[in-house]
Amino acid sequence: MNAKKIAKRILTMVAGAVVGSAAILTFVGVADPQVVLLTIAAVLFLIPTIVAARRHHKNAAPIFLVNILFGWSVLGWVAALVWSFTSNVKEAHA
Repeated sequence: MNAKKIAKRILTMVAGAVVGSAAILTFVGVADPQVVLLTIAAVLFLIPTIVAARRHHKNAAPIFLVNILFGWSVLGWVAALVWSFTSNVKEAHA
């Protein structure tokens, strides 16, 4: 799969997660703007983890830890994102 397809899938996935989270919060009556913004921020913050999980990356757990522990610094977040795009993924079984 080329980089353009991967980027498109990730963008679609993130947009769906953000819109879905906002819709659920509105449906359950927790449509406080601060809660919605916090949910959107959490989804955006966890993009490297989401990418690693969706790609079945062999190092998804360490990527999650780097994302959580060092993601608050821009460098840690970028490192986790780059790591999640490496080709160390599990083989698909036919």
